[in-house]
Amino acid sequence: MSDSKELGVEVGSVENALQAQASVQIDKVTRLEVRFEAPGVESKRLYANGRMQVKVWVFVEAQDADGNAVSLPYFPDLVSARLIEYHTGKPLQQDVYTGRPLQGWNSSHVENKYSHEVPGWGLSSLVSDRLSAFRQAPLVFWVSSSVVGQTQVAVEVTVQGKVYRTNNTTNPGGTKINNSVVLHAEKKATYAVEQFRWESEPLKVGDAFNTFSLYHLGLYLGSRQVELFSWESARYNPDNRYPIEFCRVRPNSLAWAIKYFTGVLPSATQKSVRVNLPGGQYDIEVHKRSGELSLVNGFSSRLGGNFQTRNEVFPFTVIDEYGNDHALSVEIDERNLKFNLRRG
Repeated sequence: MSDSKELGVEVGSVENALQAQASVQIDKVTRLEVRFEAPGVESKRLYANGRMQVKVWVFVEAQDADGNAVSLPYFPDLVSARLIEYHTGKPLQQDVYTGRPLQGWNSSHVENKYSHEVPGWGLSSLVSDRLSAFRQAPLVFWVSSSVVGQTQVAVEVTVQGKVYRTNNTTNPGGTKINNSVVLHAEKKATYAVEQFRWESEPLKVGDAFNTFSLYHLGLYLGSRQVELFSWESARYNPDNRYPIEFCRVRPNSLAWAIKYFTGVLPSATQKSVRVNLPGGQYDIEVHKRSGELSLVNGFSSRLGGNFQTRNEVFPFTVIDEYGNDHALSVEIDERNLKFNLRRG
């Protein structure tokens, strides 16, 4: 799953829009509004994790000197818009999410993959207005925050060189527009390690000498699943490349027939991972359960060659569907040939 979703709104032909704009002079802006999709909603919540986004709509309408409505093409060289902080007029940062949490309050035109609603708030049941009901399609912004707190968001647009704002300051023509929305960024949700489901599944792959199991990691709050989207670790991974072989052990175990014990963490996007055991390579299917991630555990009754032992606690971070990250770790139990999940 990619971090960003493709933009789904077509504004029309750039050439036609340029021609239309060149032939018309705008006399005044007749509508400048910032709002959420659901009518009547003036505030929304989000997690302050730098990933979760809230959709904000901006409507801009204008007319010429004869009172005719002007179709405003939304291109940066003709009409530009940005979200601003209501009280200071300072623009929100305008970075694009590329997999790392965005800093501060941020406004992007690109939607990422995470859920846009804090669970349990009830807004998902509200009916959003249909875009077809509007004379002009809105500009769409996606707002995120990495800081806990509240901000009041207005909009600033520049139309043919004239700047209009909705933070109750004086606009061209002496008018004022007082229109904004409020966003509450709250501390990210955290969970006890017991709320993460950690299950081992023996696999019917391998041979007489090499066998495998799959560890599934999920997050469940009672009967409700919180989907896990990705995980990452810097341990044994200076170049941020996956998979990571985090365990290599010649066990001193009661299971005396096992001479080599390994663990492999694939990337969250891999469908299968290649695992090396003495005498062979095996492609193992991973992430088979919806909303869960999985890692591979391999056993061999053959002695491995010379290798550097890796038997320390392996820390990693898992990111859920709301963009919240959770620090966990795998404890390697050499005696019982298993992996235990711990808080990171």
